[in-house]
Amino acid sequence: MSGFEAARHIRDRNLNVAKVILSTHSDEQFLKQAKEYGAQGFVDKNNAADQPVRAVNAVADGQEFFF
Repeated sequence: MSGFEAARHIRDRNLNVAKVILSTHSDEQFLKQAKEYGAQGFVDKNNAADQPVRAVNAVADGQEFFF
């Protein structure tokens, strides 16, 4: 199951879970899809190594993080 599928699964079941998607895809369409599936964060794996940690911390603090 991909991160996108997992996010959609969580959204469809109305689970109160914060979601950050880490993806190899950097196209705008994937960012939009992440938001559509209820993700609060999205990080392109090709970005700086600290981005996933920053994303998780931001989402844990109730913020969104799309990079």
